[in-house]
Amino acid sequence: MFRVGIAGPVSMDLLDFPSGPPSDLPQSYDAPVVSHFANAILRRGHRVVVYTTSRSVQQSILIDQGQLAVWVVPRRRPRSVLRFHAAERRDLCSAMRRGPKVDVVHAMWSYEFALAALQSGIPSLVHYRDHAWTILRFSRDPYRLFRWLLSSYVTLRAHCKAANSEYLKSAYGRRGADMIVVPNFLPAPPEAAARDLEATRSYAITVSNGFAGRKNVGLALEAFRILRQRGIDMEYRLVGADLGPGQVAETHAQSHGLTHGVRFLGRLPYVAAAREVAGAAVLLHPALEESFGMTVLEAMSAGVPVVGGADSGNVPELLDFGRCGLLCDVRSPQAIADAVEGVLTNPDLSRQLAEEARARYLERYSEETVMDILEPLYADLASQSK
Repeated sequence: MFRVGIAGPVSMDLLDFPSGPPSDLPQSYDAPVVSHFANAILRRGHRVVVYTTSRSVQQSILIDQGQLAVWVVPRRRPRSVLRFHAAERRDLCSAMRRGPKVDVVHAMWSYEFALAALQSGIPSLVHYRDHAWTILRFSRDPYRLFRWLLSSYVTLRAHCKAANSEYLKSAYGRRGADMIVVPNFLPAPPEAAARDLEATRSYAITVSNGFAGRKNVGLALEAFRILRQRGIDMEYRLVGADLGPGQVAETHAQSHGLTHGVRFLGRLPYVAAAREVAGAAVLLHPALEESFGMTVLEAMSAGVPVVGGADSGNVPELLDFGRCGLLCDVRSPQAIADAVEGVLTNPDLSRQLAEEARARYLERYSEETVMDILEPLYADLASQSK
């Protein structure tokens, strides 16, 4: 058994604390995928030490419950990127060296957590979850520029690298040639109940971490206006950052006459958001680019039909190039409307897509499948620390 460090932005409320979560748990990130990995490693019998940051702590604290320990260090304001998060890296590196001792550090993303892991001297796996240059192209601001520079430096220094998809590996070109693909996964859900398609066709949904740029929710709103003009007056729910009442999405919709039939739910707790997805008739994922597509995978696992972009990063691969979901040109509201209408008006197609998607999830993106890839990497790294 290994002692594994997990370094990254984690949803602490989703961690499986052996003695239950502390009542004074610090504020954490909206990053359930990191919690999924930590919990899966625990379920395999390994010890886990999580290293993360929080704006609600003034000094580093350690929550140690034996099999699971969590180091929380202060998180500075966004301007700390101008120094490449030097203070956070110093505190993270100190926590890694102080203990509890770990054999390997699994660093999530290729930014400050990864560089801290590399600087700690502990054998480390850097797990890439986005392509910094692509994000910079969509969001041209100083913050993203410094993040790209930080990621580039990490890429030059890292010896053991993983990507969450073949798409992301290929995006790094020759620098990604030695990456191992370790995809995201979802914990095994209960066996999906048979979906009564007529009963559940009450709303469509988009879950997105943002409105504009590569998230492309504005064109999705236009597509639903087209659908209403065709007589398909289904409620459209928006969940996520910038998608709540009075936020960017609603302001945009009001100024363009796109609010009819739309519910702006905004950020929801992870479990509540997953429940919203599971009850939808269709998940529309209008993003222009995704390194993986966790929202798509959540719909697949729940047996919910998906409409996604035909040229949106990893989305086509995730949906098996159209076998597990409809792919369309998400830069065209008309094309989006056609694809969504195809799902909503054809129960046989909807059922087939849902069944194929759930089978693909179980085969390729289950916890057991991904952990079988990951554990040999840990073994190779752990041998270097002895």
